[in-house]
Amino acid sequence: MTESKPEADQVETWTDEDSGPLFLGPVVDAREQRRHVAGMQSRVLLGIGAIFLVTLLVIVLGPRYFQMQQDVVHQLIQTVLPSVLAAGATIVGTLFGAAANRREDR
Repeated sequence: MTESKPEADQVETWTDEDSGPLFLGPVVDAREQRRHVAGMQSRVLLGIGAIFLVTLLVIVLGPRYFQMQQDVVHQLIQTVLPSVLAAGATIVGTLFGAAANRREDR
């Protein structure tokens, strides 16, 4: 078994003249892209708002009607509410930032 090793000064290269451009997808207008991103952020914000409302309902109605322990309610307040509020604030800040950039572009 003999292995053929390339010599140190010999470099192997190749070219492909038949290849076209690397990206053949549709060209998206900047406005369409911003509108798409804003729409996605709005949906995420609605989902975060729904989680927030459900958590508030559980916190308010849970102890009274479903005999939830106060420890469970306290854990919801300490874990779920801060993360949901932070996520909502991030999305809102991003939406306002995008709106400010849109005004600067004009």
